[in-house]
Amino acid sequence: MGDLLGRNRLHISTIAFGPADQDYKILEEMSKQLPNGHFSKLGLNAGSLRTAFSSLTSSLTSFRTSAGSSRGLTERQIDKEVAGQDEEHNWWTYVWSPDHPWAGADGHLVVLQKQRFDRISEEFVDVPIEIGSKGVAHSRKWFAQGAERLCFHCYEFKNVDAESMERVGPKLVAKESKHVEHLLQSDFHKTFCRVQEKARHLAGAFNRRINGPSAWRVEYLTPVVYTMRDKTYPDGIARILCEPTLEGTFLKW
Repeated sequence: MGDLLGRNRLHISTIAFGPADQDYKILEEMSKQLPNGHFSKLGLNAGSLRTAFSSLTSSLTSFRTSAGSSRGLTERQIDKEVAGQDEEHNWWTYVWSPDHPWAGADGHLVVLQKQRFDRISEEFVDVPIEIGSKGVAHSRKWFAQGAERLCFHCYEFKNVDAESMERVGPKLVAKESKHVEHLLQSDFHKTFCRVQEKARHLAGAFNRRINGPSAWRVEYLTPVVYTMRDKTYPDGIARILCEPTLEGTFLKW
């Protein structure tokens, strides 16, 4: 693979997790086959295993980006949210009904679908909206970013009066592509949703198998994808992946 793709572009990392007195020479030799190989001998320390996987995940993300996943793409020009600044009125609102007064001219701010990925059919299927929901609110500024996506605040809302709204259902994190070209790909979120759903299924099997305390359980969020009509997007359609907001402080694993 190194000869095919370039030995300096391919990374190999091996991790020995087991008794310190065991022989892990094969893993070490495997890591030495490429210039960017790395071998870690952790013993039976769970903290070290967590650190190793976190480092490996960050390295893979950085390598994937530098290897060309975003090369030649056009970054979207969107402002970043200022921490602590009042963002109360800085929202895009999309409504379910084209007859709603907030639907905009020619109904160009309308939610068309709310869907999740189905593991069995390998397709997106419709899911219910929140009770009382009149639409979806999406912040205009992003608050965090990854290698390929920008993150925005989001939630479904109901009307309080003619000019204000109230959240129904959970707070959401909306994830959109950082690049203009990906906005035209109707299946851009499909791979992420497929992997997430398969991982959630495997996590359920794992939890049933170990049948241990809550601290041992592995859980994955179920993302949904909203499809909206919006003339400000290249093809007039916004496709937004959303997950429930996790409140609290978490350590990346």
